[in-house]
Amino acid sequence: MAASGRLEWRDRAGRLRQRWERLQDGGGRGDAILLKASAALQSLDDVCAEEDDCSPCLRLYSQAVLDITYYEENLLVDEEFPGDDSLQKVRELLEMLSEPERLSGESQRQDLVLDVEVQECLHWRRGALLYMYCHTVGERERWMLLDPRTFHQVSLQPISDGDCAAHAIMYRVSSRWHPLPAENASYAESCPAG
Repeated sequence: MAASGRLEWRDRAGRLRQRWERLQDGGGRGDAILLKASAALQSLDDVCAEEDDCSPCLRLYSQAVLDITYYEENLLVDEEFPGDDSLQKVRELLEMLSEPERLSGESQRQDLVLDVEVQECLHWRRGALLYMYCHTVGERERWMLLDPRTFHQVSLQPISDGDCAAHAIMYRVSSRWHPLPAENASYAESCPAG
């Protein structure tokens, strides 16, 4: 059982390493964030090769995901979400940022649980990415000035695992603090797939 768990983590680390290599080759060579991601991936490889205990794997994997997606997010923001495929890139990053939580939730093992700080960071990062995308593209395409409903529709579109921007932002805020919803606010009902 432990051997198959190590293989699964090696496969995940291998896919992340391929992504890391593409970023390195694309001009990120020597970037401090990518170097940090490489160190997390190397530690993950070491744990998988040497230990039967896979409990550190989720933490190391999450760290590599956070570092790699941070680098990619910065590229998108710096370039102001260029091209028609920017929404697809945002969705891909959101999916990557959702994977550690999905892995933790699907696991039957008690030792594969994300720390509250890591969970909170994943929530904030998804929310910030959504905000920056909607704000940048919305201003560029003048959504807010032409028809405010367009921004509302984009914020309610499912982005990953049926989650929508409004739901992601509320979840992000409530990861440590559980707010009382406003009398007339129903975020769960406003998300089409939520």
